[in-house]
Order: sequence, then C-alpha cells, then structure tokens
Amino acid sequence: MKLIKALQLAACTLAAHAQVVRVLTGAAQTWVAVTSETTANLTIPEGTTYDMGIAACPTAPNGGAVWSLSVTVPTVTTFAPLNMGSAVSAAQFPIVDPCPGRPKKFRVLQTSSVQVLTLAGQPFNIAALPGSTTSCTIPTAEVPNPVLPAVLTNCALPVGAVPMVGDGNTVTVMTVASPVILIYCTGTVATAMCNQPLMFGTDPIPVGINAMLGGPTGGAGAGTLYAVPQVREFTYTVTNAAGVVGAVVTVAGTGKTGA
Repeated sequence: MKLIKALQLAACTLAAHAQVVRVLTGAAQTWVAVTSETTANLTIPEGTTYDMGIAACPTAPNGGAVWSLSVTVPTVTTFAPLNMGSAVSAAQFPIVDPCPGRPKKFRVLQTSSVQVLTLAGQPFNIAALPGSTTSCTIPTAEVPNPVLPAVLTNCALPVGAVPMVGDGNTVTVMTVASPVILIYCTGTVATAMCNQPLMFGTDPIPVGINAMLGGPTGGAGAGTLYAVPQVREFTYTVTNAAGVVGAVVTVAGTGKTGA
C-alpha cells in the first residue's frame, strides 16, 4: 500500500511539473540566451517573447533541461532585478519557476526584426532570424554625427548599391554635389544584412562592426560599406589601418556616368 501511494505521489508531482515547464525541442534553436539570473535590471521591448530555464534541473524528469512557459509582453517591461528568487519575483514573472533554487537562463525568441534590450544599462541586441530583411527607407535629410535608431531593422541591400570598402578602413567623402547615402552590411551580397541607410556629409567614416555605423543586424561575416547612388556622382578616399590614403574613387550618379 505504501508503495502504491508513493508511486501515486510521484506521478502527481511529475504531472504538476509538466504543466508549468517544457523540455527543449527543435524550436529552441530560435531562442537566444540573454543572461543568467542576475542582480542587474533587464528591460525588454513591447512584443518580446521570453522564457526562463536551465539545462540540467535535478528535480526534472531524468535531471534534464526544463523551461518555463513562454510569455509575450504587451508593453515595455523591466525586471528589477532579473531574478525569479527575488522578493519581487511574484509580481514580475507571470510564470512558475521551472527549477526553484537553481540559477536559470533568460531567453528571448528571435523574430524577423532585431530586438533591442537593455541589460544593466547597456544595449543588448537580439539578431533577427537569418534571411529576415525588409526594404528600408532611403533618408531625405542629412543626420549630423549619425547614430543608429534605438530599434534597428534588418535592411536589405538596396538594388544598385556600390561596394566601397571593408572593415578596418576609414572613408572620407571628398565632393558632395548631392546627398551621399551610405549603408553598412555584413555577409555577402546574396545574404547581406544591413543597417538603416544614412545620409552623410564630408566627415571621416570609420568602417567596422563597432564603428559609427554600428554592428550587423542579423547577418554574419565581414562587413562592407556600400554607397547608394543618387542623381549626381560623388568622390571619396579610403585610409587603411596603416594610415595610407588611397586614390580618389568616383561613385557614378544615376543621372550621369562617372568621370
């Protein structure tokens, strides 16, 4: 009789556990681990889908990986701190702790757009799903000291864009008779993921993942700076990492051929 009751209790415990956690599946490949539980704050944007879990939980079946049910937040949400065991956890997390007493990972579901989180006061970008791009608007006004928007978009490489130079160089626009639209992309032309196109004047432009134009927005591979031709041509020079300045290069305009 005692053995039967023990088996019934174990079955009930497993059933209850199964209602609030889930095991890792193939869909987990679309999730990005942001951080383990921490005393720091984490802010996620509206529409973010997250979950929390652990790769090996002693109380889980076979001691394997378990994850909470996923949650999609309807508004910008801040976890202060990001810790399910904190005194404010009940108000912060509308989910059951999948493995109490053990440090868990906070994951975010990838989407077709880049998601910008803030962890301990610093931006934390979740790349978009590979191949997810959209046609981004070409700017119509110059932006002094360009800064990427807070919410990034995976821009597709515009048709007709002209490759200028790769990472580790500096571009200086020489002549500006019409708007100069530049865009930074990672990956090859066929798989390029680009930041929002920006209009530039004659300021030197460092080229690289951590430079003025920001990092990749979902692509992979080396970065390249492209020009998006406008009506008139413009010229530029490239200064390499050793400080050597190359010859003047002309980007032909759409209304005339280059000189």
